[in-house]
Formats: sequence, C-alpha cells, structure tokens
Amino acid sequence: MPEQIPRQPNENEALTLRRHILAAHKSGREMNNEELTQLAELVEQGDPTLVNDKDFMKAFLRLHNGEYLRFASNSLRDDEDVVFSACSKGTDGLGGDPYAIQYASDRIKKDVPFLKRLIADIRPENRSGFISRLDENVRREFRG
Repeated sequence: MPEQIPRQPNENEALTLRRHILAAHKSGREMNNEELTQLAELVEQGDPTLVNDKDFMKAFLRLHNGEYLRFASNSLRDDEDVVFSACSKGTDGLGGDPYAIQYASDRIKKDVPFLKRLIADIRPENRSGFISRLDENVRREFRG
C-alpha cells in the first residue's frame, strides 16, 4: 500500500489553526499534537501569514518549541519580544529553548542589556549553553 502523504491545511484552515494557538496561549491551555504538527509544517514551509505574524510566532514558540525561531521572518528574529518568547522560561513556566538564541539577529545577539535580562529568565542549568552560543566578545560580559 502506498504511503499516504498528509494533506496540507488550506489558507482558511491555517488561519483557524492560528486562532486556536493564540487562544490556547492566552488561556494557558495546551493544543493537541495534530494541530501543533500542522502548524509546525506550515512554519517550516515559511507560510508568510504565520512567519511574519508576531503574536502567532510568540505563542507558537512558547507552546511548541523555541527552536522554530529559525523559521521566523528576519524582522521577527530581530524582535526582542519574539526572541524572549523563544528562549526564556517565561512567566507561564513553559520551557523556552535558550539555544534558540543562535537564530536571533546579529543585533539581538550583541545587545548585552537585552541578553542580561534574558539570561535572568533562563533556567540555571541552561545558562552556560546559552552563553556558549554567543559571540566571544559578548561572552566576556558574562564571565564573573
């Protein structure tokens, strides 16, 4: 039997999934794996309605995986709120991915005051890995 290729959501379904993730993020509830998988595929494909949408990307990065920052538009990879959502543990207690900092813009990765605020919100056991992904000149700022 031939392998079935999953059907991609159409634009209306993508917008519905977008609304679901925003509602889930706002209410603190989890999304089902099927919806997250569909959204992940759309983000990986660079769906412009998603990868350019700040509110969506912040919610998706918190609820799914901060590593998906790499698929965000250039302008969102240069947005402190989006990078913070991707990397920090946040007030919701969800574990961001501190290693996603490698996908942030060069400007963000050199913004020491921002990075200091961010590292304060990263789990202690992940801080050295976070720092190791920064430029050597920036890492010097974190040596104590």
